[in-house]
Amino acid sequence: MSAIVVFSSLEHQCVTFVWPDDQRYYVGYRFVEHLPVITSNVLHRPASSQPKPPPPETNTLMPRQASWLDNWQSAFSDPEDPLQFRFQTFSDGSASVSVVENDGLQERFWRFVPEVGGIRIWMTLKTHEPIEGGYIVQQCARFSSGIGSDFRKTVAHVPYLSELLMQALGNANGTITWARSAGKWTQFPVPFTRYHTSAGSGVFVDSSGLIDCGLIVRETASRERAPASYWRLVAPNSGWETWSAGMYWDRAVYVTNRHPADSF
Repeated sequence: MSAIVVFSSLEHQCVTFVWPDDQRYYVGYRFVEHLPVITSNVLHRPASSQPKPPPPETNTLMPRQASWLDNWQSAFSDPEDPLQFRFQTFSDGSASVSVVENDGLQERFWRFVPEVGGIRIWMTLKTHEPIEGGYIVQQCARFSSGIGSDFRKTVAHVPYLSELLMQALGNANGTITWARSAGKWTQFPVPFTRYHTSAGSGVFVDSSGLIDCGLIVRETASRERAPASYWRLVAPNSGWETWSAGMYWDRAVYVTNRHPADSF
């Protein structure tokens, strides 16, 4: 069954991807992460980067379901909030979000549409003043937070894709985060690391190298890399399967790891 998209945190500006037939696990997605960065240089745009437009919104709204967590909502609007969030889930599980930012100079719009195995996202920007260079925003997929954190329970709960939990419970120097570089998978080091794409060359001086595209993947630790006690603690009712999740942004300028909410 495809996922549905719910609004889960005003404080963290998060939606959550929920699979209605198995609500034990759910992925958080933070659509506003820090302030946008406006650069003087124009970012490179690949010639093939012409995504198809999103399907139109349905007129049928999804009501809040009794089985959802208390903080999950199918609709939200607060015109008094500085960001003026507006959110709506539709009957097919898709959702829309809009946010006003930079004191009203820009407004961002998102469309979340469930597909087999994931969610396709479109983001568009409306600006009330010209932007001559680049407009860089940060997005993150979230799997969990620290051990026992309420955030993990209400917004994101996929503990076997938690790099921080794997390090705390079994392999302090291990990493389960990957990106593509020169046609091969490269594993992120444990410390915070930023890799740029060709579009982001020269934007960040602390970049640790070039990757092929805006793809970043998290995969569960193998039995050799984390003891059985780790798996029993994070997913006691599961076998030792391999679980993978990734995020890909067309025209991404960089990807990073090691965020405090166990995200990338």
